Amino acid sequence: MACTTSRWDSTVGGGDITTGGLANGVKKVEGNCGLRTIINDNSQHYLRTNSPNSEERYIARFYFFSEIGSTGSFVLFAGYSTNGNRHFAVIADRTGNGLKLRYAVRRDSGTEQQELGGISLANGMWYEVVADWSASTAPGANNGSLSLTVNGTVLSATNIDNDQARIDDARLGIVQVLSAGLNGQFYLDAFASVRSGAIQSLAIDSDNDGTPDSTDL
Repeated sequence: MACTTSRWDSTVGGGDITTGGLANGVKKVEGNCGLRTIINDNSQHYLRTNSPNSEERYIARFYFFSEIGSTGSFVLFAGYSTNGNRHFAVIADRTGNGLKLRYAVRRDSGTEQQELGGISLANGMWYEVVADWSASTAPGANNGSLSLTVNGTVLSATNIDNDQARIDDARLGIVQVLSAGLNGQFYLDAFASVRSGAIQSLAIDSDNDGTPDSTDL
């Protein structure tokens, strides 16, 4: 992340979103600054980009560090079309058993396919999160897909009927509160998006042992 949010088109609930570096208590994985989101109520706090333009495929990567301390769930990242339909989401669930990330993907019928399990995460560690969404290529082809990759662990949905879907904006942060009660904070950094191909992973110290090495991502 840059040291401001100026590269994003808009900020919702910006009072609980701050940028900064280690001197300001804001964790980061690259550059001078990261982004901190404080969870202290049940409202939305997120960044929004309108750079996607009727995308039939959308791939995004960001890094996530949790210090979430109570139970609840929220949409961490999502892609929308101009009509307001949410076509995919990365959902964070915090239960008594810990934190998990899972996905939801919209069909043209308006129903969603959701992953009910998820990928387990620990507090106090950086995770690379990649969402790769594709619309179905034609009516009746039913070959739309979504994959969610967290530090190399993959969850995926295939054979999705979503040929009518396109991505026109993306939102990152507390996009929607699904279950109230969360508190704490989390950090985000190194957001990137492409229409095709892979986004290169960063060499980071995800386990905080002082060295980016084979024990990390």
